[in-house]
Amino acid sequence: MTFIKALLVLTVASLLNFTSAQAEDRAVVVGINDHPYSPKSKLNGARPDALRFYDFLLKHQGLRKDQITLLLDAKATPDAIIRNLVQDLKFRSKPGDRVIFYFAGHGMRIEDKNGDEVSDNLDEVLITADVLKPKSPWVIRDDDLRILFEAFPDRRILVVIDACHSGSITRSTLNSGEV
Repeated sequence: MTFIKALLVLTVASLLNFTSAQAEDRAVVVGINDHPYSPKSKLNGARPDALRFYDFLLKHQGLRKDQITLLLDAKATPDAIIRNLVQDLKFRSKPGDRVIFYFAGHGMRIEDKNGDEVSDNLDEVLITADVLKPKSPWVIRDDDLRILFEAFPDRRILVVIDACHSGSITRSTLNSGEV
């Protein structure tokens, strides 16, 4: 998904009664161009796209800087991403608030560990900055995101993933039809 498509998704969400920013709306924005443990995995557009999305949230969606966590390159470890999703989106928002997760970087599919991927036996995953770091989980599975977002169904959730194999990463998470 290109940055323009991501903006289109957010704009459509706004038109579908996605209310203007309130005091507790939150966003976690991730962009990973550089992977310190895998230099051949370098991207060129993920970090700039994340910065543009961050700017879009500030200028056009009414969020303040203190409502957005920006994790770029080496700071986008699996621990940092999950920790900030939980802390910022769950505990610093309240029912009815918007919570936004934007990820630009590598994605892939790996063997399903819990048997929930009946059609292909593969989990869709986001690749973090720790890819190939010894003893690091370095991926965030679609199952992890499902569990996380199901933990706060009373929020207005928008997930924008700009990564390979991300087309169905939230299919079971956001299946209620609500944006």
